[in-house]
Amino acid sequence: MTTNCERAEQALEPLRLFHGLTRTKPLDLSRKEEVADLIADLICDLGHFADQHDLDVVAILEDAAGMWHAEKHDPDEEPDANDVASLTIVRDPRNAKEIERTKERPAAG
Repeated sequence: MTTNCERAEQALEPLRLFHGLTRTKPLDLSRKEEVADLIADLICDLGHFADQHDLDVVAILEDAAGMWHAEKHDPDEEPDANDVASLTIVRDPRNAKEIERTKERPAAG
């Protein structure tokens, strides 16, 4: 079984690779804002990749958040099931216009 510490270590390698492709300054993990921006940028680019392959980005993000949340609360073992996450995207927070999903997810049965 994989622990959350091991998962985090596994995630560091692709993050370092992405950093090398998109940034000029050395990666400094102590600079929390820069690391958070790097992670957000990677997730954003993966969203573009998913769009190009006709995948539902919102569904993927919700699934990933549910996995992360379930694993966070059971850090040393595989959870029995993933938690459920719901994502709302607001295009313009000043007037709260929500972006409509391009695809509907099937209802949980």
